[in-house]
Amino acid sequence: MTDQGLRHQQYYRIVANMGITDILQLTFNGMFAGIFTYACVDFAKSDLKMYINKFVGGLMNFNWVIYCFFAHLLAFNRFCHIFFPNHINFIFSRQNTNLMLLMVWVYGFGWFVAYMVPNFNLFYYVEEYKWDYDIIPLSRKAWLSELISDSIHATGMVIWYTCILVKLRIKVTILRCAGNNAIIYIMLNSTINRKFRKLVFHGKNVFVSRIVPTRVSMVVQHCSTISTKNKETLEKRERLAIHLMMEQHIENK
Repeated sequence: MTDQGLRHQQYYRIVANMGITDILQLTFNGMFAGIFTYACVDFAKSDLKMYINKFVGGLMNFNWVIYCFFAHLLAFNRFCHIFFPNHINFIFSRQNTNLMLLMVWVYGFGWFVAYMVPNFNLFYYVEEYKWDYDIIPLSRKAWLSELISDSIHATGMVIWYTCILVKLRIKVTILRCAGNNAIIYIMLNSTINRKFRKLVFHGKNVFVSRIVPTRVSMVVQHCSTISTKNKETLEKRERLAIHLMMEQHIENK
């Protein structure tokens, strides 16, 4: 977070906010859960314990809610970077990114305020060693709302990253197909063919005829020569190919 170069990258700012919320979430989730368990803090025994439990639960879970939102925003950022590289600096400009981050934090604080509302409770249950909403109707509605929110973010991330994966696989396939062009150039272009043989055989003057059959060598050398000529030489190539095929057929008999 102290790297000045990375701080100007908008995706890094999203990741930094994710890190902050993740640390806060783990702090209130793990540390206070351990304290409550060790001290046997039962929120049902006193109002003070209930409010402490309620406050800590609200802080813990609002960080979880906005962490999911930041993760979704990061996935969308990566999607735009892959599919709209020419517009990524506009979509995620510094001003737009600041606005997005602010909206996420406001959304999260809205959840925190809701957790402070009576009968909107998220408690740590010492007997069951878990955080959970209680059975009051308003709390169950909160549980359902959080489930819907998390599902939307998870679905969005699956969509964005699936699109990215498909796009990258298509690029890899294109690169693999493009690799065939190099083989064609090596075979048919005499200049590239000569340089390739020098590179492979460490500068030794190794002829193609020593590696491949004579007739294949003739075709390769002939094709490498006529590939630099105009379209009229195509007829000569076809006649030569037919002639070689006929000779091969006669020899086989």
